Amino acid sequence: MQQPNPPLPAENSLDFTYDLFKDLVDGQYTQADALDSKANNIVVAASALLVAGLVLQGAILSLQTHAITLNFTYTRLGLTVLLAVYLITMLAAIFGGYFIRKLKRIPEPRPFIEQYLREPEVVTKGDVVCTLVDVYKLNKSPLHFKAWGIRIAGIGLCLEVISLVVLLLLQIY
Repeated sequence: MQQPNPPLPAENSLDFTYDLFKDLVDGQYTQADALDSKANNIVVAASALLVAGLVLQGAILSLQTHAITLNFTYTRLGLTVLLAVYLITMLAAIFGGYFIRKLKRIPEPRPFIEQYLREPEVVTKGDVVCTLVDVYKLNKSPLHFKAWGIRIAGIGLCLEVISLVVLLLLQIY
């Protein structure tokens, strides 16, 4: 059984509520774009860092003249940690930023116009406000998922930097 629509609010209240939720939903789309951009930046930075680390490691190993038996063990362990952290960072960035989770949009214009073309503005705006509230609530979960994925990827990037520095220090000393 469908619940009856709530009574229509006063005109000023309806305008305010409409503007508020329209801005909130627009803000969600902007937030999703920003999170995608951050994921892209993390992927590029993590990849560049890994390449730089491997090049530096090769350069350091070629310059060393002392026995490398113990260093070789540290190098293998360090490389394993570095690659594991890189993998975790990439997966978090991909699932957080690039994993496609559709955000809900306000209803399509054509059916919406056909349905509300002859209705009074207050009725149309009231229904749009209800739709905006529903869209805002539905979009919270995918954005929360994206944000957590990007946070994990950012932490992974920091760990990658630390593991690269430790790996290079172990080879130098």
